[in-house]
Amino acid sequence: MDGRNDYLIQVKGNHKYLHNAAKEHVTLNRPICTCLTTDEKRGRNENRQIDVYSVQTQEHEIFGQWYGLKTIIHVHRWGYRKSKKYSNHNYYISSLDKKDADYYATGIRDHWSIENRLHWVKDVTLNEDKNRIKTGGIARNISIIKSIMMNIYRSNGYESIKFAIEIFANKPEESLLLISQ
Repeated sequence: MDGRNDYLIQVKGNHKYLHNAAKEHVTLNRPICTCLTTDEKRGRNENRQIDVYSVQTQEHEIFGQWYGLKTIIHVHRWGYRKSKKYSNHNYYISSLDKKDADYYATGIRDHWSIENRLHWVKDVTLNEDKNRIKTGGIARNISIIKSIMMNIYRSNGYESIKFAIEIFANKPEESLLLISQ
């Protein structure tokens, strides 16, 4: 069924057959477009080459299982983190038929921005991965409360959640004022 929604999804190793098919497609075909980006910040020098490949779903049995699949995006990242060399390859599938590697590069970078601003803060600052409550509604509710708290802090101008927690810990009256503003 066509929900008229497009997708851009990272293909990870837990989808072994799709991951291998994407990797094989990239190896055997030429990209329809490419872009190269470079970033230098926080002790990291990173280069990214984004290659976009056109796909016909009949090319591989597994591609036909993805409704509307039109492109495979290969992202090769390499550079230095704290003077240590690294290189990795990521694969994405998309229902979009854009022949613009910059467009996909922006979408992928925006996704990582969300990952860093939300999930990383929840994992590292709020220790969500160390929470011993893992199942049922309680774990989900605690996660929702943490997200609400982060949104309240950010909407009141606090970019650092850690700093905001330090300011408002054990100050329930002041914390309630943030909600009402």
